[in-house]
Amino acid sequence: MKLKYRAEIDGLRAISVCAVILYHAQITIFGHQLFKGGFIGVDIFFVISGYLITSIILKELVTTGSFSFKYFYERRIRRILPIYLLVGFVVIFICYLILPHKIFNFNFSSFLSSLPFLSNYFFYNEALQYSAVGNTDILLLHTWSLSVEEQFYLIFPFLFLFLFRKLNYRTIFVFIFISGIILSTYLSIIKPSFSFFSLPTRFFELLFGTLICLFEKDIKEKFEKYSKIFSLIGLILIIISILCFSHDTLHPSYITLLPLFGASLIIIFSTFRDYVTKILSSKLFVFTGLISYSLYLWHYPIFLIVKYLNLVEGLIYKKILLFLFIFIISYLSYKFIEKPFRKIYSFKKVLSFIFSLIFLSLIIGYIANNHKNLLYQSSIFLPQDINNSIYLDDEIWHMLRDKEGKECFDRNKDFCIVNDTSDSSKTVLLVGSSVAASYSYNLAYDLDKENKFIPMTAGGCMFIEDYIKVYENKEYRALCDEEYMKNVQKIIDKNQPSYIAYAGSFLLDAGGGTWFLKKFSSEFDDALLVKDFKKHLYNLLDNNIVILIYPYPDSPYTDPLKKIHLNELKSKFFGKKNSYLPIDVDAYYKSFNRAREIRIYDSIVHKNLVRVKPLDIICKQTNDCSSVAAGKYLFSNEDHPTYYGSSLITDEIIRVIKSTKLPSN
Repeated sequence: MKLKYRAEIDGLRAISVCAVILYHAQITIFGHQLFKGGFIGVDIFFVISGYLITSIILKELVTTGSFSFKYFYERRIRRILPIYLLVGFVVIFICYLILPHKIFNFNFSSFLSSLPFLSNYFFYNEALQYSAVGNTDILLLHTWSLSVEEQFYLIFPFLFLFLFRKLNYRTIFVFIFISGIILSTYLSIIKPSFSFFSLPTRFFELLFGTLICLFEKDIKEKFEKYSKIFSLIGLILIIISILCFSHDTLHPSYITLLPLFGASLIIIFSTFRDYVTKILSSKLFVFTGLISYSLYLWHYPIFLIVKYLNLVEGLIYKKILLFLFIFIISYLSYKFIEKPFRKIYSFKKVLSFIFSLIFLSLIIGYIANNHKNLLYQSSIFLPQDINNSIYLDDEIWHMLRDKEGKECFDRNKDFCIVNDTSDSSKTVLLVGSSVAASYSYNLAYDLDKENKFIPMTAGGCMFIEDYIKVYENKEYRALCDEEYMKNVQKIIDKNQPSYIAYAGSFLLDAGGGTWFLKKFSSEFDDALLVKDFKKHLYNLLDNNIVILIYPYPDSPYTDPLKKIHLNELKSKFFGKKNSYLPIDVDAYYKSFNRAREIRIYDSIVHKNLVRVKPLDIICKQTNDCSSVAAGKYLFSNEDHPTYYGSSLITDEIIRVIKSTKLPSN
């Protein structure tokens, strides 16, 4: 059942999509973001959708006395899926061509979650904050709103038909609406991320459009003489929201009613006699509104890809060209995809197109799962292990698992045990932080079977008896706690003499919101920590071989994965010679905390102490302290090794174990 066309609603769509685009563009003047509330464009879209969907259902019920679910959902499929799946396919293909495998995997997973219209909950479960837009590599983050709409479309027709039979159905909808505002306000306070992404807390916005449809006639008749001023007030409310809302605004909540009322005033009171309607019905606004869906889908991934490749930084004319390109591709999408699939092609052809795009996207996912994209043909991106399964962007510290498939890292009890057989005559213990855990995978697979291996690692940890790691943020639970220290000591006592590979994060100050405190102490004591660390280490050295592993150096790049990908892209497409920065040796030794840490390590002297210095090993291997050895990059992030970087260190640890005799009891 077709509705009478209202040009001003397309104009309202234009305002909504432009608000979102300008928000994502992050335009700033003198450090102030101009359109920091532009995200409310999505809320206005919700109101428009609720209004139009209710109008369609109501008109069909009133006119025919029945409602065709088949026709309703066919129209939704024609309207939403063809262009969305095309954009999704293009995004996945671009990720496959030029982005790191880990980034591809996340984007592909988000794409898959959007197929059953669940991407909003996928992003929530991944603990993403929408306020991180522009600083993320998640190219389909904006599709959360489409999932919310689709969930609404799946539920609302049944709800409306059920309530429509009731005499007081309008009152019931008002009650649901008010309840939704209360729920969203409450959850925005206690669970803001869930509130932002979920349908229950967004339902009132879509339902606001329903109420406009149900009460439009009554309101208009009562206040028709104020039409001009009300439509102007509506536009002003929307503009105020776009300029003044921010991520500090409690949203969605009762505050969100400001732009929602603005949209409702325009929808209800727009007439051809007022200036607001004339503006919204102008050719430019209507054109932008007609292509608004394509604009919404294309702009965000294009912004992020361009930002990732640093294509328009600081160049105004390039930014203008970028906006022009987005409008052109959106117009072409509207003309050749949206319109034909909505009005011309048979539904069978529409479904064939949809399933073809899904199938092609799945094929790309399957191929990319083997890292066989354009970049991974280069040696630096080829697998780093003999089984061709571990890549530079794999977080090696998370890879070692027990027989049940549970991760060995970040435990304070029930530590993994490798090679616990009758053939095991020696014990190798690994204690420390995530950097220490980066050595566990190689040690587990490369140690001789005669070595029982027990990795005991936790995030940011260093094993010092009677100390615990404390976080300023009380909500964060450190596994480097009293239980960890107690259980590690038990394992050491039980397995003496053993080889103890000792590494960790030696926090010599109370900065950064984390520090080591002695049990029953409430204040950080630098001098006492150093004294107790030395005492603790000497106690271990009395009955064990301690392999003291010095800090792993920092990557010369602040975002290594991105930087080397950009290097490779320039080499592939522009013929630029690849070069990789060397490790900053001076910075390694001159960093205040690290310099003190190294001096403390150097001051410990004992016959059972063996030192392993990652920086020296790397510099010897590469001759010039390069961040690349044997064609393989050595950093998976700013301060953790890749599989190959770890292997350089574990080879030395294993050499020490083989050549050093354990002390006798």
